[in-house]
Amino acid sequence: GEGTPPMIESVVATWAENTDGGYYIEASLTYTDVDDDVRDGGYVGVTLVINDDSYAQQWFSINGVEALHDDETNEILFNPDTPDITDPNGANVEARIQLKDAATNRSNEISVNPS
Repeated sequence: GEGTPPMIESVVATWAENTDGGYYIEASLTYTDVDDDVRDGGYVGVTLVINDDSYAQQWFSINGVEALHDDETNEILFNPDTPDITDPNGANVEARIQLKDAATNRSNEISVNPS
């Protein structure tokens, strides 16, 4: 792509329980982007590694449905799809997070272990 890639500043991920007793990840990240082209047409990429098994990278459109963007803080909220996890404390889970702007420039990748 053309322009400058975005830069992820921080990532936070926590486990949450749904009404069926299953677990999912609630995640957010903050970023900087010189070209300001993440909020419109950007994507959040997530690769999950669970007990040393790597899953295909998922891309979430920053469109207010798949991923939400807070224009005031440049924070993006998203919920990565996780395989069926019945006990988050019984699995070693790592989420590798990346951003892609509207020009398809990829950011740095940051890894986080959901708490």
